Amino acid sequence: DLREKLSALADAKGGKYYHIIAAREHGPNFEAVAEVYNDATK
Repeated sequence: DLREKLSALADAKGGKYYHIIAAREHGPNFEAVAEVYNDATK
């Protein structure tokens, strides 16, 4: 699932929150652009 993968990548970068800007599926793969934040107020 895309959200699970993005969550793992955000954790690896030290972020708590992420906002998906754009995403699409290529067969079994995903391509996405997301912003990662440490603070939820941003």
